[in-house]
Amino acid sequence: MALQTFAIKVGVLIRSGVITFGLIAIGFVANTAPTPKVVEGISAITSFTPAIACIISAGIFFFGYSLDDERVLRMEEEISARKA
Repeated sequence: MALQTFAIKVGVLIRSGVITFGLIAIGFVANTAPTPKVVEGISAITSFTPAIACIISAGIFFFGYSLDDERVLRMEEEISARKA
C-alpha cells in the first residue's frame, strides 16, 4: 500500500528540487523586493520547466516504450493461454 503514493512523493521531491535550484539560479532573496531580473526568472521557471518536463517525458515514451505489433500479439497469446 505504501507504494501507491511513491510516484507522487517522487514528483514532489523533484518539484521541490527544481524550484529550489531555479530560485537559487536567478538570485532570489526572501523578504526583499523582487528585481525585474528575479521576476523574469520566475516567469521563465514557470514557463520552461513544464515544457522541458514534457519534452523529457515524450522522449522517454518515444524511445523507452517499445510496443510493436509482434509484442502485442505475443502478449495476447500469453493472456489467452493463461485464461485457458
